Amino acid sequence: DVSIRLSAELADSSLIARRMASLSQMLCAAPSYLQAHGRPASAAALRGHALLNYSLAHAPREAGESSQAPSEARANVNNSLMLRDLLVAGLGIGALPSFLARPAIAAGQLVALDLADQAAQARHVYAVYPTQRHLLPKVRAFVDFLAEELPAAMGEDC
Repeated sequence: DVSIRLSAELADSSLIARRMASLSQMLCAAPSYLQAHGRPASAAALRGHALLNYSLAHAPREAGESSQAPSEARANVNNSLMLRDLLVAGLGIGALPSFLARPAIAAGQLVALDLADQAAQARHVYAVYPTQRHLLPKVRAFVDFLAEELPAAMGEDC
């Protein structure tokens, strides 16, 4: 009845999408990866590194618009937990939602990379549900609950 999606922007569709919260992103890599490959200081320096990509996060792009395309990445995954695990394993550099990155950084498994010339794009949490003339009460109640509780539950990450 309801899908929860984490994305920079959703493509147009016949579904209703309600934004619940916004998440900051943190560019990260494992200490072992940085020791073996060096620490990039700029966005341009990322070109020589193994990039790991969360494939569902990218907004639809116009033809010819430049960005880190999924095809440029060493790996494309559609699961944030898998991305975190690949990063912790030392397989490359990637952007994680802060709620996943912070615990791994605190545990010494990942290092946050601050590139002076690039900020990570925010991602948003959406509740997505079918268009209906009369929304099911259970769907309305769940979406309203999320809208009220999710920002407080996420604290500083929202």
